[in-house]
Amino acid sequence: MTLISVVSAAMTIALRELILNFFCGLYIKIKKPFNVEDRIQIDDLKGDVMSISALDFEVLEVSTKEENGQSTGIVVTFPNSVVFSKAIKNINKGFKYVWNELTVKVKMDSDLPNNKKELYKIVNGLEVVKNIPKKMKEQVDITNATNRVYFNNYDPIIYTKLVDDHIEPTIRYLMHPKKSRYVESVIWNKIYTSYKNGKIDLFIGN
Repeated sequence: MTLISVVSAAMTIALRELILNFFCGLYIKIKKPFNVEDRIQIDDLKGDVMSISALDFEVLEVSTKEENGQSTGIVVTFPNSVVFSKAIKNINKGFKYVWNELTVKVKMDSDLPNNKKELYKIVNGLEVVKNIPKKMKEQVDITNATNRVYFNNYDPIIYTKLVDDHIEPTIRYLMHPKKSRYVESVIWNKIYTSYKNGKIDLFIGN
């Protein structure tokens, strides 16, 4: 009787999890907290949703060593019930694009307006950046049919901060989250070229 009770209890727990995951799968299908290809974050794990089944979903992990990590090649499987037990951050839901910020250090005695002019020229000259503001505005207009969302500016903007012995212009721009590392690399390469050509007075220090 004791053995039967233990087995019955184990089966009950197993069936409970199975049934819970099944109904959570229906919840995911109907409410769509995320879709395949969305980039999500659960606790400290960030990745792209690869597949969603009746009982679980798979996420291709991206590195968290840097803010805009790339795929590690590791696939993590979550039970569907995690949608009720964990907070899930969906980086793509609602809007296809996100804001990114890139901070540059320039010399304190530099010509700040000219430096900012060159930075604007760089970021506004990128095809992957300059066409996004219009698309983002269209997405916000669609979302506002059911939710109230406001943005004062969609175009790249540069904020300025004085820090000790240098100045920090911070470029804020819209981008696709999966292209963030590529975009940053392109911007930094162009900044370096401008620096070598004497168009940006980079601060090289600690």
